[in-house]
Order: sequence, then structure tokens, then C-alpha cells
Amino acid sequence: MPWRMPADPLGSVAFAALAAALPVVLLFLALIVLRWRAWTAGLLGAGAALAVAVAAFGMPVPLALLAALHGVLYGLVPIATIVLAAVFLQDVAAATGSVARLREALARATSNRALQALLIAFGFGALLEGSAGFGAPVAITAGILVGLGFPPLQAASLCLLANTVPVAFAAVGLPIAALAQATGLPAASLGVVTARLLAPLVVVVPLLLVERVVPEGKKPLAVAAALAAGLAFSATQLLVAETLGPELPALAGALAAVAVLLPFLRGRAGFGRDLLAGTAPFFALALLVTGWSLPPVRALLSRTTVTVAIPLLHGGVFDPARGAALAATWSVPWLSGAGTAILLAALLSASLGGIAPRETARLLGATVRRLLPTVGAVAAFLAFASLASYSGMMSALGRVLAESGGAFPLLSPAIGWLGVLMTGSDTASNAVFGRLQVATAAATGTPAVLAAAANTVGGTAGKMLSPQSI
Repeated sequence: MPWRMPADPLGSVAFAALAAALPVVLLFLALIVLRWRAWTAGLLGAGAALAVAVAAFGMPVPLALLAALHGVLYGLVPIATIVLAAVFLQDVAAATGSVARLREALARATSNRALQALLIAFGFGALLEGSAGFGAPVAITAGILVGLGFPPLQAASLCLLANTVPVAFAAVGLPIAALAQATGLPAASLGVVTARLLAPLVVVVPLLLVERVVPEGKKPLAVAAALAAGLAFSATQLLVAETLGPELPALAGALAAVAVLLPFLRGRAGFGRDLLAGTAPFFALALLVTGWSLPPVRALLSRTTVTVAIPLLHGGVFDPARGAALAATWSVPWLSGAGTAILLAALLSASLGGIAPRETARLLGATVRRLLPTVGAVAAFLAFASLASYSGMMSALGRVLAESGGAFPLLSPAIGWLGVLMTGSDTASNAVFGRLQVATAAATGTPAVLAAAANTVGGTAGKMLSPQSI
């Protein structure tokens, strides 16, 4: 007989919510106040969630441990595989010289400060964020701007501001994948609503970049370029989200923004050749992920996906609010997952770039070793989120937030903002707070997809203020 999730474990909604909030508070203190590394803070949060689930909510220890394991497994596959493959692609692009040629082309494309900020911070930064993310885009683009003569603080602030745009679809849609896992909502629907909510922001951000760079009286050309780039990015991101899914919107939007900026530039001879060579790995990524997204291809490859029910946990927790036992399965998409398409793009880029198989394997090993702390942090955050969902902790917090009533749609993005402010990651914020958004939405009559998407959209603004990003 399944364990019944308690509706009021401590005899008071307020006390239950305070207990459920304890792991979140500890996570906040560890990350923001004590400045612990993400994986150590994640372990603290997961450990606190385990203790609260057992001691305060009465969850049986075996079920609590299995819930944590469920989160860890999903953190490894498919989340970690996408992260590793995406960063490996960028490492291959760097090793083959593609990134250097692209950086050189962008740096010498124009002497106009506003166009440099738009092209490098907005366009190139989004290209890097859409393909891999995890901090590198801001560091790389800010460094290029400093090399072009921008003051360091201005370069950093411009790149952090520009980085808000592609975060929701970073690393080939990883935040949306995490949000879908946390909420049980379709990733495609979440991607569409997220793109719609982001559409106005995407147009405004490049205009704000221009405002911070260009002196009064010299703005007509810069404003026209910013408007063109913002509209191209926004329209392309929305179109791709509506038609192909959540994997490519940011990457496609970035390519579109760079394309519409080209007529505004006065690049040196060979600029087009360097630009094409520099973006080749990213075009390979876009083509392969697009092919993987086609329904016939996806249906064929999905036959190799293995789905495993977590023993005891699958159907072992009854949620009174939903009136049903909760499912707990783990899928391993050997061929159909986005990580496979990204890995193939990286291997293809390495082969065409002249990297020998042994060197490619060495490069992959170095990527894996460098990202072990990141993988550990993702696994810990997802263990925390899984425990909070299966124990009823998120439901308890949701009941308190439901008291906001009609104001919840305004509060919802703030929750996502807080999540990214704490963790520095929209993926982690979605994993931790996605279920909370859905539980509160159900209690307030807000559409669940809208509340969940608002979490990731709010998180984009938290990215530029997160201490980890700065």
C-alpha cells in the first residue's frame, strides 16, 4: 500500500511551510552568505531535505532515499550528458581554431562601440549560451570587449545584461528539460510559453545595451541595429520553439541576430570566411539537433530508449491533492536524447577540424574531469528537488503561497529570480522550484504551464545578479 503524503504533517500549515522552507534557507545561506561551491551547497540542501522529509513529513527512510536517488539519476542522464556533450563541443571548437577565428572576425568587424557590444555581447554571447552555457559565455565575451578597449566593469555589465536573453534555452534547452522533469509538464509546451513571455524582453535588451554604450546624438544607426537584432532574435526564437521544440530557440535566435547585424558592419577582407569557419561547429550542432527533432526521426530513435521504474518509489507515494499515486521512472535515451546529437556534432567537428581520434578522446576526458563539480552540483540539486516533491514539502510551500491569490502570477517570476540568484543556474532553479510553481498554480487557479514558464523567465533576470555569475 502506498505511503500517503501528509496534508498537514505538523498540525499547522504555517509550521509545515516553515519546515519545508528550511532546506531552501540553508541553501541560500550556503551559496550567498557563506559562498560555498555549488556542489557542496547542493549536498547540504539535499541532506537537509532528506532530514525534513523523514523527521517532519514522516516519509519512510527507504522512500526518501529512493526519491533522492531518482533525482540523482535524472541529473546524470539526460542532464549531465547534455552538459558534457555541449561543453565538449565548445572545447572541440576551441581546439580546431573555430572559436579563435570567430573571435577574430567579431573583434575586427567594426570600430563602432555599439555594434561591437551588440555583435559580441548579444549575438556571440547568446550563441555560446545556446550551445553550452555554464558561465563561459560571459567570461569569453567580456574578455573580448576588454581587448577592444571597453572598461572592464562596463564590459562585464554589458555581457551580464546581454546574457539574460538566451538563459532560458541555454545548453540546447537544458533549463526547459529540467523544468519538464520537475513539473511533469510537456517540454514542448513549456518552451512555447517561455518563448512567448521572453519575446518583449528580447527586443528591449539590445536597446538597453545601446543606451549604455552610445553617447547622445550618435544613436540612430545603433538603435536601428539593436532593434533589428532584437526583433530577429525574438521572432526566430519564438518560431523555433513553436515548430521544433525547446532545444534550439536560443541558438537559432543568436544566429539570426548575428545575420541581421552583418549589413551594419564594415568588416575587413576575409571577414565572411572567418565568420563562416568560426560558426561551423554551431551550424553542425543546429543541423543535427534539428534532425533529431523531426517527428519521424524521433519516433525511430525513441525505440532504443530504456525506461526503468524506480522500485518501491514508483506508485509508492499517494498525493491526496492529485488523487493518485505518483509515478517514478527513469529513462535512458541512448539515441533519441539531445546529448547524442550534440556529441555527434562535436565528433564530426573534431574529425573535419583535423583532430586525431586519440586527441579527441583526450579532449573528451579533460572535459569530463573539468565538469565533475558541475555534474555533482546538478545531481545534488535534483536530489533536493525530488525529495521535496515526493515528500510533500513543495505542496506545503505551495499552500502558503496560494494565499497570495490573484497576485501569484506576479510573484511567480520572483521565485525563479530568487532561485537563479541563489544557484547561478536557471536549470537548478527550475529543478528546485518548478514543482512549487505548479502546486501553487493549482491552488490559485493559475495555468500550470504559465507558472512554470514564469519561473524560468524570472530566472533569466536573476542570472546577471547572481554572485556566481558576477
